Amino acid sequence: MTAELYENHDYLGDVSGAFSDLAGKIPTFERSLDQYFDAHFAAIIDEWGLLTENDLADFDGRLATLSGEIDRLYGAQVAVEARAKALDAEITTLEAAHGH
Repeated sequence: MTAELYENHDYLGDVSGAFSDLAGKIPTFERSLDQYFDAHFAAIIDEWGLLTENDLADFDGRLATLSGEIDRLYGAQVAVEARAKALDAEITTLEAAHGH
């Protein structure tokens, strides 16, 4: 009867289960770090000057605005240069007409 008891019982499964239960209850460095970061995440971001997704979205919006402004200014520069060239040509024509 004792042999049947040993054959029908999963002792290795019991031992394995006991160790996994015990491992979940023992504090580890990894779990301690996770708890620390969970509790202090906002302060860590501020202290180290880390970017959040909101910061990145804000910078992306700023970049788009600045890129549009640069395009607009470049277009204005081209127009001003063309106007300056036209004025220079007119001055040259007037000077030539007046004999300078």
